Amino acid sequence: MRAFNCTHVTAHVLTPLPPNHQLCVCVCRCLRHTEPVLLVGETGTGKTTVCQLLALMRGQRLHVLNCNQHTETSDFLGGFRPARGRCGS
Repeated sequence: MRAFNCTHVTAHVLTPLPPNHQLCVCVCRCLRHTEPVLLVGETGTGKTTVCQLLALMRGQRLHVLNCNQHTETSDFLGGFRPARGRCGS
């Protein structure tokens, strides 16, 4: 398995810390095998930064969704709501 390498990213100055390096390696492996990834953890631990870096390295657009304990499926996919006050005919 080749090591995570960010030497070609010149737009940002990065200090790779061991936990973020390990997270990058794990997420890279998931991406390589087209496996979904769910990152859960405390605020400020580098989850978004790792994803931004990998999207930059892969030349892909990144959509960030901040979730919490009240996040529902409809927040991601949308949903149907009744049209109140409108005539159906």
